[in-house]
Amino acid sequence: MPPSLRELHPALVWAPSQALDPGHTGRMSLLSRLSWLLAAALLLAGCGVTAPTVAPSPSGSPTATLAVASDGTADSALLAEIVTQALVAKGRPAAVTTLPTADALAAVTAGSVAVLPAFARGLLAGVSGSEAQLSVEAMVQQLATDLEDEAGVIQASGIDAGGRYVVTEAFATKHKLTSLTELGSVEELRLVGPGAASALSDGPSGLLAVYGVKATWSPQDDPALRISALESDTADVAYLSRIDLAGAALNLVTLEDPLGVLQPDPQVLLITPALRDDLDVLEVLQAVQTLLTDENFAALRVQAGNAGVGPAVHGFLATNGLA
Repeated sequence: MPPSLRELHPALVWAPSQALDPGHTGRMSLLSRLSWLLAAALLLAGCGVTAPTVAPSPSGSPTATLAVASDGTADSALLAEIVTQALVAKGRPAAVTTLPTADALAAVTAGSVAVLPAFARGLLAGVSGSEAQLSVEAMVQQLATDLEDEAGVIQASGIDAGGRYVVTEAFATKHKLTSLTELGSVEELRLVGPGAASALSDGPSGLLAVYGVKATWSPQDDPALRISALESDTADVAYLSRIDLAGAALNLVTLEDPLGVLQPDPQVLLITPALRDDLDVLEVLQAVQTLLTDENFAALRVQAGNAGVGPAVHGFLATNGLA
């Protein structure tokens, strides 16, 4: 019989001692990090937020309502609802509270938010003040190191919002494209991607610096419209996340990245320090993170659009034994 979660739970929360660089001393103060997080908020989501609706203390008491933070964007709201419903199904009162990511991190540290679902790349850029080329595991380790005792970092799920550059099969055939290396020889390229990606190291400036790709950049935050731009031939190349690609109906060619300009962006959960030893909560969060993948999250996006977030999440969790 495999060991139970209660025997393995210390491995579920990345500890500062697991740091990628034990000698790292370039930590910023919490206030400095929050200012960076405000600048990095576009990497994580948008600006449509409302005032917090729940601010209880997530103490060890099983009757305390656990606040799960969302920044108000569609993916964030969906992740927060998944965590909330999974906790409630296991007998722990929980509710979604909506507030900006910077405020949510401070609230996690203070204990008024229990769980913050987020994506590691933007968080790490916010707390460290820089963007480094890291693997998924190293990114999570570094995030845990930089946050130290201010928040626990639960292992990454199978969701990765890292970007990919894609073209249609017809465009790939016409220009004999298999990788970003060959893309540099195509003239007058039209590139479409989310507005925030224009400032990322793997955005248009990174393509130019690493692969010599020269392209005009058109911002479009809706991934469906980016795919439509390819289909209608109003764009040649689209920057899509792995989640977007998992849900794409159009057959697209993902260009290989032999020089490693593209970065992963794993989905993680931050927890308030008081929950580090709450085995019941950790068990639920571990189950959620183990369940989530790019494919099932992309499908859940569609279901939430049709049936509403609450009913879609309930059906998803019930199908997978978590409701």
